[in-house]
Amino acid sequence: MAGGSAGGGITVLPGGVASLYDRGPRPPDVSAQPPDSDGRPPAADDRDGPTVRGVALADLGRPLGYAIALAAVALFCSVATLAFLLVTADGTTPSGATELDASSSLLVAVVAYGFLASFAALGGATVAYGLWSAWMSRRLRARESPERPSLYRHPVRVLAVVTSDSDDLDAYERRVQRAGAGVVIGGFLLVLLCDLLGVLDLPA
Repeated sequence: MAGGSAGGGITVLPGGVASLYDRGPRPPDVSAQPPDSDGRPPAADDRDGPTVRGVALADLGRPLGYAIALAAVALFCSVATLAFLLVTADGTTPSGATELDASSSLLVAVVAYGFLASFAALGGATVAYGLWSAWMSRRLRARESPERPSLYRHPVRVLAVVTSDSDDLDAYERRVQRAGAGVVIGGFLLVLLCDLLGVLDLPA
């Protein structure tokens, strides 16, 4: 069912996902288009935008979300496995460090490389989602209100949007919020990874 004025408003899609549509007449086939990561069907001009191997960039939100989720699961599993291997080690050295046999050391090295790979994937996918959201927010602003000033020209305002309650934001501001959060969180993870690479002493 739908609420709001005839010129636009909040529309509840099947499954209970609320979405803010463009003001003005809707394309006749907009409800038949598969939704993006927000549950909002991409507008027709989004699908006419740039493509990657035949896939519209407007449709990349869901794959990026899956990539973030899979990387997070892989990171958790690698950390849990490393902790288990270290806890169940055979003994300790005189200095108190955990002592591993040859096979356990090789397994730990493999899991450690998996940890770094999943960490890098999580940071990279999060940054990619943030950049994708920034691109989508620019297209949304150009389509709905081209006269509206860009929030990206004022970093302080972007920070204020990122820390705001998403329920108090409009569609454009929610995109900016996700863009800022994705770039900041993903960038922090990648910086932390660089620090880990300078500290960890993994076998070649």
